[in-house]
Amino acid sequence: MAALLLPGSRLAIRGVGLNPTARRCSISWSAWEPGIRITEIESHNGELIGDLLVTHAPVRGGVIEKDTTAALIDEIPVLAVLGAASEEGLVIRDASELRIKETDRIATIAENLRRMGIRVKNLKTALSIPGRQRFRGAELDSFGDHRIAMAFSIAAPVRRWRIVDAWRGSRVSLVPGVLHGFAGVVQAGE
Repeated sequence: MAALLLPGSRLAIRGVGLNPTARRCSISWSAWEPGIRITEIESHNGELIGDLLVTHAPVRGGVIEKDTTAALIDEIPVLAVLGAASEEGLVIRDASELRIKETDRIATIAENLRRMGIRVKNLKTALSIPGRQRFRGAELDSFGDHRIAMAFSIAAPVRRWRIVDAWRGSRVSLVPGVLHGFAGVVQAGE
């Protein structure tokens, strides 16, 4: 997702699992963001696998609610970070499940956005993030949640600063190689 925000970016991701949830995510993103395209789809052992092409493009923003919120519940942290840089901002509704994930993700998203100087309103089951905001360097905390750590890591290359301590205590071991892979993408984008 960092490639959307970095001018001149063009990132091809091969062999992405396109299960029904991932497919809904990509279809939703295609409507919300023209910088993400599925370029190839094939079936491998009964599973859909595809290639994605992500290019720098203005992120529109919008509203995520109802069934879409439920389908994208694990992607909400990264969408919230993108929402701050989007043209229209992002409103996320019907997100009560975020309060009971590995952390209270509504609170941790809002806390880390505020640390980066981003205005955000967090409500009981919703987040409202105005667009066209600029990130500033900050010390962030994953609160032990790997999705929070990964979500806020996308802001680092945009402002050419390091997020300190974002990975502390997170369970990134659940996704082998994620740190190495992310570091390679960030370096390629610099």
